[in-house]
Amino acid sequence: MRRVEFQQRRLIDNSSSGLDIDSARSAIEMGLDKSAKNVLIIGEHAAQVCEGFAPENVQILLSEYKQFLDHVILIGKRMENLSSQNIIHMKNLQEGLECALSLTDSGDTIISCVKCFR
Repeated sequence: MRRVEFQQRRLIDNSSSGLDIDSARSAIEMGLDKSAKNVLIIGEHAAQVCEGFAPENVQILLSEYKQFLDHVILIGKRMENLSSQNIIHMKNLQEGLECALSLTDSGDTIISCVKCFR
């Protein structure tokens, strides 16, 4: 997990092949900023991972943090059935990042938790 500046946003980048629900939770905790907009990108790029990211665990995580997240961008086919407030579905991490940039302004936070090879 790393914290970087990304196009004038604060990016908590936790996307990797080793991502699990606990490390996603840690990234959310690290990234939440009550004085800025918070956008979470979460899911899996299924074509690239052997061991998936269980949608039911993602749903639990979303219910725990939904009050702190302005938008949630779900990545991957298996996440399509999940629902909550302010949900957007995208195919892959690149599309998710582009969408997050369009939803945020300078100083806002993007938390990236996509299970994928990089």
